[in-house]
Amino acid sequence: MNLKLLNILSSTLVEQEDANDEYSGYFSSNRSPEQEEGSGEGDDYGKMIKYIRLFFVYLQSSGIDIAELINRIETEGIGYGDKVFNDIQRGMKYVGLEPQGTDGVQRQIMGTEDLVYLLLINYIHNGGDRRIFKKGKINLIPGTKWNVDVDSKEKIIELSTIYAEVYGNSQEKAENAILANPENFEVDRESYDHEYDDGIKFDTTITEMDKETFKLEPRVFNLKGPFPSTKPNKDDWY
Repeated sequence: MNLKLLNILSSTLVEQEDANDEYSGYFSSNRSPEQEEGSGEGDDYGKMIKYIRLFFVYLQSSGIDIAELINRIETEGIGYGDKVFNDIQRGMKYVGLEPQGTDGVQRQIMGTEDLVYLLLINYIHNGGDRRIFKKGKINLIPGTKWNVDVDSKEKIIELSTIYAEVYGNSQEKAENAILANPENFEVDRESYDHEYDDGIKFDTTITEMDKETFKLEPRVFNLKGPFPSTKPNKDDWY
């Protein structure tokens, strides 16, 4: 755990909130209706919001172009092992937003990829680089991804159905992304026949496409790590 980084980030936040949201003009008009921040200081939702505020400050200090990263995720897929994606995950761990496992098993309630995408789009939705996160409410929006079945015809030729997940609120954008690079979004596939051909081919047809929405909830996080404080104290972090 990077104690110095945590103290620096937490020192930028205060636990008081402005009653008026100064940043509504930054919110994207094509996103779904937002979920307002809980008012109770001790409730789980309010606690999650404080962790999210700290993570958003981390994103501001990271130097990562978040809008460009979101576009890359939606159009090219998530590059596993990618340094930027690893930096995002590391930032989640630094501030205590680690995914929650179930029943003592390391299986997560929500996939890390879903959580990262949700945090990134909510960072932009709540003002992004231009926002002072100690002020104003945090309004959370759900994320959208498309579970796509793609019939493909490849070189030898293997006939298969690709099961894919594409992030983004636009169905047209998701369709274009999956048809351009289906392998980038593949999570599984099922082969059902083969054909032999000397030529190199890659023909794809979408056979099924279902929309799924998901949202940030306290239960998906293990909120037992570092906690935002008005007066950072090294004894408070572990």
